[in-house]
Amino acid sequence: MTLTQAGGLRGLEARALVALGGAQADLVQALSYNEQALRLAQAAGDREVEWFALSNVGEFCRQLGELEKAATAHEQCLRLARERGEPQLEVYTLGDLGLYCLGLGDYVRARDHFRQSLRMAEQIGDRFLIARTLCFCAEASYHLEEPMDAQDYAQRALSLAREIATPGPEGHALNTLGRLYGDQGNSTASRDCYDQALRVLRQRGAPCDVMEPLAGLASSCLALGEMSQAQAHVAEILAFLDGGGCLPFDCHPFRTYLTCYQVLLAVGDPRASEIVIRGHRQLQEWAARIPDEALRRSYLENVAEHREIVQEWQLTQARAESEA
Repeated sequence: MTLTQAGGLRGLEARALVALGGAQADLVQALSYNEQALRLAQAAGDREVEWFALSNVGEFCRQLGELEKAATAHEQCLRLARERGEPQLEVYTLGDLGLYCLGLGDYVRARDHFRQSLRMAEQIGDRFLIARTLCFCAEASYHLEEPMDAQDYAQRALSLAREIATPGPEGHALNTLGRLYGDQGNSTASRDCYDQALRVLRQRGAPCDVMEPLAGLASSCLALGEMSQAQAHVAEILAFLDGGGCLPFDCHPFRTYLTCYQVLLAVGDPRASEIVIRGHRQLQEWAARIPDEALRRSYLENVAEHREIVQEWQLTQARAESEA
C-alpha cells in the first residue's frame, strides 16, 4: 500500500468517525469519536475533515463545560477556515468563539465576534447562518442590557428561521423573546413565546433541547401565580435529570437549575435545596476547568445566573446551619 493510499484510508476512517460522533446522544462518546477523527484527518492531511472534527471537538467540549479546550479548538478552526478560504466555515467558527466569550461573561467580545460573523453571513447570503448569528447577537445584546437591540435581532431571527423552516434558530429566538418579555413584566407574552419554543424544539427529538423552554414556562407560570403548571414543568425537568439526563452548556443549565429552585422554594418543596446544591456543584466543577484565574472569576461573577446560583447556595447552607 502506498502512502497516498494509506492517507486516503485514514481520511475515510476520519469521515466515518465524524459521522459516528454526530449520531451519539452521549456527549463524552461523541467527543471521543471526533478526537479520534481529528488525529486521523491530521495524519491523512485531509484539511476539510480536520476542520469538521475540530469544530465538533470544540462544540462538544463547550457543551461539557470544557470552555478552554473549546476555545483552543475553535481558534484552530478559524485559522484553518481562513487558510482554506472558506467564508462559511469562518462565519460558523466566529459564532462558536462568540459563544465561548458569552459563557465567560465577556459580552462585549462576544458581540464583536457575532457582529463580524453576521456581516460575513450576509455577504455570502447564507440564510441559515444569518438566522443562527442573529440569535447570538440577540443574546449578547440581552446580556449587555440593550433590550431594544436584543428584541430586534430576535424578531429578525424568528422571521427568517420561519421562512426557511429551521427549528434550532426559531426555538433560540423564541427563548430570547421569552426572557425579554419576562424582564418587561409581560409574563403572558413570555409564556406564549416559551410555549411556542417548546413545541418547535420537541420536534428535534433531543430531550435536552426542551429544558430551557420548560424552565422559561415554569418561570412565567410562577410570575402569573399558576403554581400547578409551574410545578408540572419543573417535574418534567427533574424527571429528565433524575433519569441521567444532563444539561449542556448551550441549554443554559444554571438558569434552569435556578428556576427549578425558585419554583420548588415557592411551594415549600424540600427538593429546593437539593436542586440548588446540584446546580452549584456543576457550576464549581465547570469553573475548576478554567485554568486562568481572571477568566474563572469572570465566569463565576459576570454571568447573572452563575452569580445567583452561588448566592442561593450560600443562603441554603446558612439555613441548614441555623437549623442544625
